[in-house]
Amino acid sequence: MTDNRSTYYTDTRGVTEILGSGKYQTAIALNGTSGYSETNKNRILVAAVNTLPFVPGDWVQIYDTDCPWGEIVQVQDVVSSGATPYLELTANLANSYTVAKTAKVQLLSAYTSLRTANGAGTITTVTKPNSEEVCRLINQAEQYIETQTKMAWRVKQVVEESHDFPLRVFTSRDWLDGIPIKLNYRNVRTTTCTDGSYKLDVTASPTPDKLSVYGGGTWQDWSTLYTGGRSHVWWIDPMRGFCFLRSFYKIYSRLAVRITYRYGFTTVAPDIARATALLVAAQLSESEDRIVAEPSGEGLNIVTVADKATRWRKEAELIISRYRESVNIW
Repeated sequence: MTDNRSTYYTDTRGVTEILGSGKYQTAIALNGTSGYSETNKNRILVAAVNTLPFVPGDWVQIYDTDCPWGEIVQVQDVVSSGATPYLELTANLANSYTVAKTAKVQLLSAYTSLRTANGAGTITTVTKPNSEEVCRLINQAEQYIETQTKMAWRVKQVVEESHDFPLRVFTSRDWLDGIPIKLNYRNVRTTTCTDGSYKLDVTASPTPDKLSVYGGGTWQDWSTLYTGGRSHVWWIDPMRGFCFLRSFYKIYSRLAVRITYRYGFTTVAPDIARATALLVAAQLSESEDRIVAEPSGEGLNIVTVADKATRWRKEAELIISRYRESVNIW
């Protein structure tokens, strides 16, 4: 079943909200006119004490009242000594920024150093990382959540999932209700039977749902051979992911049951969307090839990227744990 979704559990905006939730460094006033009109067009003049937060490789935003969107540029070197301390950039500034126009420079965090207006914050096709890369990470996070919870917040299909035909001492309720076979996933997509119970949808497309049982020499299609329903030969418990079989005396039992079924919700739970965004944000924050400390409040309240990523993953795992399966059918 091809994944043709146009949306995912979360989107780039959700990831941006997680990444941009911290408080970043306050903008620093320039110590002299910098930029296009100057001899050294690739320098930002600042006071010596104000060079301390910057290191080569940082992305910074420079702006003033004439150019409020400013420019986003990368620091190549930091010169804190001499009469005119400055930040040397990897490229010339395209505009002039003057003290009279309240020119300022601001350090951007590692993952919001994006080539966007004002550097504020929306991941697009031209940012680094771009939206395609972020969507790929979102898809990986979705797969992880689905593996952990055995559920999906999209419609997926399992084709010919194999199970042994159960061999044990049958109880009286087994004879009445059927032998339970635990499927690998929950929230099975079903149709309603005449008795009010549930069965597979044999009309599903492009691949119909199907229940096959090996009868010795051939596979029997029980989904069409026998009427589905709790009062009949087989039926499905969709939410917990069980298939019940009756009339079940079997000689052949090893991998004697094959079932093709669809599962998953059609809408995404808000907390699952947040868990996905948290996992992606943690991955992005650790993708930088250098050490970064993030201002997270006033003064020296500094949180490292590793600490923040750990917090994000811990919150995501707490959400995921609420959806993990805890079922005892016996």
